Amino acid sequence: MRLAQIEVHRVRNIHHAELHFSPTCNLFFGPNGSGKSALLEAIHLLGRGKSFRTHQFRQIIQYGQNDAIVAANLTQDDAMTLRAGIRLTSQEMTVRLGLNHHAKRSDLVRVLPIQWIDPCSYLLITGSPQYRREFLDWGVFNEYPDFLQLWRRYRLALLQRNQLLKTRVVASLESWNQQLSLYGSQIAEYREHYLQRLLPIFLELSEKLIPLRGLSLHYLAGWPRDKMLLQSLHDDVAKDLRHGFTHNGPHRADFVLYAAERPVSEFVSRGQLKLLVLALKLAQVSLAFNQSIRPCVLIDDIAAELDGNHLRLLLDVLSLSAAQVFITSTQFTPTFAESHFADRSVFHVEHGKIAPIEVPRETLLSK
Repeated sequence: MRLAQIEVHRVRNIHHAELHFSPTCNLFFGPNGSGKSALLEAIHLLGRGKSFRTHQFRQIIQYGQNDAIVAANLTQDDAMTLRAGIRLTSQEMTVRLGLNHHAKRSDLVRVLPIQWIDPCSYLLITGSPQYRREFLDWGVFNEYPDFLQLWRRYRLALLQRNQLLKTRVVASLESWNQQLSLYGSQIAEYREHYLQRLLPIFLELSEKLIPLRGLSLHYLAGWPRDKMLLQSLHDDVAKDLRHGFTHNGPHRADFVLYAAERPVSEFVSRGQLKLLVLALKLAQVSLAFNQSIRPCVLIDDIAAELDGNHLRLLLDVLSLSAAQVFITSTQFTPTFAESHFADRSVFHVEHGKIAPIEVPRETLLSK
C-alpha cells in the first residue's frame, strides 16, 4: 500500500504535522536537526512498529509530553483507503489498523513494508550477522506468509533448549532438538531460496551503480554445510552444555558478499560499500514488487558519501522502481531538479515545522 497522508503529533521536535504525499517521490530538505529524520522515524514507526534510532519510547516522545501519535491513510491502487495509527507512551505502544484497535506490529509490517536506508547502512556488509539476518528476514517475511509463525516456534524451542542446557537437564534435550531441526531447517530453506531469487536482481542493479567483477552471495545456514541440523545439535551437545546455549541453528545464520572470490568488506571503500548496500536493498524492493508487494523506501541524508554522478544514478534507479520514496537532504540540488520521477512533492523542514513548497523542475532552490 502507499502512504497517502500522515499526521504526526509530538514525535521528537515535531509537535504537529499533517502532510499529503506524492505516490512516487517525496523530498524533505532543510538544515541538520530540523526534523527531517524525525519525520522518517514517524513513518518507520508506522510501518515497522519500531524506531531505527532507539528501543526506548520515551526518547521518541517530545520532551515534556506524555505520548506521541502517528496516524495515516494508506491507499491501494488509489481506491481502497485503510486508516492506520500508533500511540506511544513511555511504557507501551498501541496499534490501530482499520477497525481493529488492538492490532499487532506484524500487521503494520504487512500493510506498509518499509525499506530503510541511511548513512550507516554499510553496516549491512561490515557489521554483525544480526544486520544481515534482519535484512534477510524482512524479505522472507514478505514472501512467505508462514515464515513468522515458523520463526516464533523456532525461538520458543530455542529458549526451552537453552534453559535445559543451563540447568543441565540432558534427558529432555532430544524433543527440543527435533523441534529445532524441523523449524530451523525450513527457515534456512526459505532464506536460501530467497537469496537465490534476490541475486540476479542485485547483480543487475549493482552493475548500474558500482560495477565489480565476480559478485556473489554466499549463504551460511548457521551449522556445517556437510551436516543436517539435527546431527549438528547432537554432535555439539557437549559444547552447548559447557557454554549454556545452542551454537547451531538459523539464529546463527549469515551471508557474505564476495567480489572475485574475496569478501568485499576486506577491500572496498566506505562509499563503495554504501553503493553495494543500496543495490541490495533496492533489489529487495524490486523482488517485493514481483510478489505484488509495494514497499516504501525511506532514505535519510541521501547525498552522504555519494558524488553527483552516483546520486543521479540512484535517483534514476528509484524513479524506475515504482516504489514510493521518501528522501531527506540538507539542500535541493540540480540533481534533484533533473530527476525523472513522474510526480514528486517537495517539503521544507525547519525547527520541526514541515511545509510543502512548489519547485519547478528547471529551478534550483538551495538553502
